[in-house]
Amino acid sequence: MAMYLINRSRIHLARQEAAAAEPLLREALQIRRRVMPETDWRIAAPKSLLGATLTDLGRYDEAEPLLREAHDVLHPMKDTPGHRGREALANASRLVALYEAWGQAEKATPYRAP
Repeated sequence: MAMYLINRSRIHLARQEAAAAEPLLREALQIRRRVMPETDWRIAAPKSLLGATLTDLGRYDEAEPLLREAHDVLHPMKDTPGHRGREALANASRLVALYEAWGQAEKATPYRAP
C-alpha cells in the first residue's frame, strides 16, 4: 500500500500538484514507520519526496529537516547501484532546489554534484 501511495504522489508531483501529493506521502510514511526503522532508506525516500512536495508548496522550513534527515540516511548510499543510489542523488538535487527556492543558494553547495 505504501508503494502505491508513493507512486501516486510521484504522478501528482510530475503534474505539479504538490498539494495532492502531500497527504499521500504522509500516509505512506506512517505505514512504513510501523514496520521499518527510521534509519531505513525506504523511509528516507518518501521523506525526501515529502520534502520536495513541501518545497513546491513554499513551506521551506518544513521541507528542510525532512530533506536533511533523508540525506543523513541516503548519502552514504550515493554510489550504490539501484534504487538506493538513485534516491540519494535525487535527494541531493532536492536539497539544492530547496535552498535555491528559499534564497539560500550558498547552503546548496555541499549537495551539488561534482
